Parts: sequence; C-alpha cells; structure tokens
Amino acid sequence: MNTSMFQVSNGGVWIPLLSLHRLPQADPFAQVAEIITARPETQPEARSELRPTAGLACWNPDSIVGKSLGLLHSRVAHPWTIADLAVKVGISRSALVERFTRFVSEPPMAYLTRWRLQLAARSLESTSRGVAEIAADVGYESEAAFNRAFKREFGQPPGRYRGERRNLIAQRSTASC
Repeated sequence: MNTSMFQVSNGGVWIPLLSLHRLPQADPFAQVAEIITARPETQPEARSELRPTAGLACWNPDSIVGKSLGLLHSRVAHPWTIADLAVKVGISRSALVERFTRFVSEPPMAYLTRWRLQLAARSLESTSRGVAEIAADVGYESEAAFNRAFKREFGQPPGRYRGERRNLIAQRSTASC
C-alpha cells in the first residue's frame, strides 16, 4: 500500500504518520505521533532511550520502540508476530511487549491492528479500490476477517463507512460554496 500521504521525515527516515482525525487526545496514536515527530537532536535528554515527558514522548531512532515502530510501519502487510518483531529488534518477546506497552500504551500487535485499520479507513475515504484489495494491502488474508476487525474498530462495515465518509465530504463541500 502506498502510504506516502501519511509520512513524515525524521532524520532521513520516512515513517508513516498516523491518522488522528477521530482519536481522543490521550489516545496511544497521538502519543506515537509525538514519538515519531520529535527530533532527537532537539531533545538532548532523549539521546539514549525513549521516555515520556510532560505530554511529549521523545524518540531516539536507535531505541527498541522506535525500531519496532519503524518496522511495523514500513512493512504493514507483513504477517508480524511478537517473536518475529523481537528477533528483528534484538530483544526478548516479553521485554519487547513490556517496553512497547509502557511507551505506546498498548502491546505491539494491538497497535499494529489499529494502525492497519487506520490506513484502511484512509484508503476507503480517498480511493475507489475494492475492500478486498485494501484488506490485502494492510495485511489481512481474508476480506471477512478484515470486515470483522473494521466493524469492531469503527462500528460499521467498510462499505458503509466509505459511503458515509464520502457523503460527509460531499455535504461539507456543498455547504462551503
């Protein structure tokens, strides 16, 4: 899936930026957006690790959580497991889950599921591609599994979500004329 419209640069590394349009202020996605967009060189206290500060999480590109986020975002459709991700970042599974959860407020696989669904929602809003194609692009092997997960996250199936979002956009554009 092309996620270029969701990307920000951080020290030359491009990482997809999260869709925050429907999320509450204290949501983990907002925290991750802060992690991704904070520049380490402007945060001297964050040189060696990722740690929360008053409302801002500082990101070090060499941190375990930063590496994990980079991998999850760069290979969204990959069939990630905790074991696979832990090997890639060089830490035990339990340590990865504990550290990731401490800084992102949810475990890696829960985060990945929500991230995939956010990307899918954006794609539904902005393209006419089929639901099955979008599901595959974000890592779902079956359209039925994607539909169930999407409905659980957004309260409605993907097709209805697409129609309602497009109607809302059309109403906004006619109201502004």
